[in-house]
Amino acid sequence: MSTGNINIPSTKATFYLYDSKSNRILIRGENVNFSKTRFIIFDIHGREILNYLLSSNSQYIDLPSLPSGIYLDEITPYFNSKY
Repeated sequence: MSTGNINIPSTKATFYLYDSKSNRILIRGENVNFSKTRFIIFDIHGREILNYLLSSNSQYIDLPSLPSGIYLDEITPYFNSKY
């Protein structure tokens, strides 16, 4: 068994969410590859409302008719790392 250091470059990723009155949002990223990235929306009780697989760094997502309220989002990037 051997041990070693793995050098993983660090970059600052920036995500932008643009709300729209037409039941769609724009997700845009800088310094990040959204390929195979998960975007999930939860209601205030933690129930999953939407689970979407992103495919580009600037993408519109159509939303179902959601009632007014507070929603949480989660963006989970896909890391293709080999150790």
